Amino acid sequence: MRAKGSKTVAAMWFLALLSVVGMTGCCGHRWWWALLDTTAPTVTSTNPANVATGVAINRKITTTFSEALDPATITAASFTVTGPGATSVAGTVTYAAVGTTATFAPASQLALNTAFTATLTTEITDLAGNALASNFVWSFTTGATADTTAPTVTSTNPANVATGVAINNKIAATFSEALDPATITAASFTVTGPGATSVAGTVTY
Repeated sequence: MRAKGSKTVAAMWFLALLSVVGMTGCCGHRWWWALLDTTAPTVTSTNPANVATGVAINRKITTTFSEALDPATITAASFTVTGPGATSVAGTVTYAAVGTTATFAPASQLALNTAFTATLTTEITDLAGNALASNFVWSFTTGATADTTAPTVTSTNPANVATGVAINNKIAATFSEALDPATITAASFTVTGPGATSVAGTVTY
């Protein structure tokens, strides 16, 4: 009798679990994701790099993460830049809709030949709610000039006028320098076929 009772209880819990997933609809997928994903996101790169010098005074500060983040956690409070005396730099923080890059755009040009510190706090989480394990801090020093050199395309894949390209091939372009992720969109990177018909697809950077 005990065994039968145990099976009954187990069955009831299983049905209850199915009900929860059913009621959450599309969000049920996120519920399962949160249940399975326990890995904290990490910072894979920053631009400028840590201890970089001669940084252009009109540049934006970007950071790339190991996975997609919860956009609501990328804010002016969780991504900050400070100058001498821990003085806050005014700016706007954005997160690429597609991709894993966050950007801090200073409201005005940075001071010349000055050391700055950027900080990402543990308020930042991934889509499953896992936060950065600890605050991520890096520094850089500006130079005396602004960046006025336009980026260029250094290579494409497929190459120009290539033939016999695989029908499942992705189209990629490589640039001469780091770009503003917010400007890499389905409007700025397009592919068209016969009759200038647009090819549907996703653009990432």
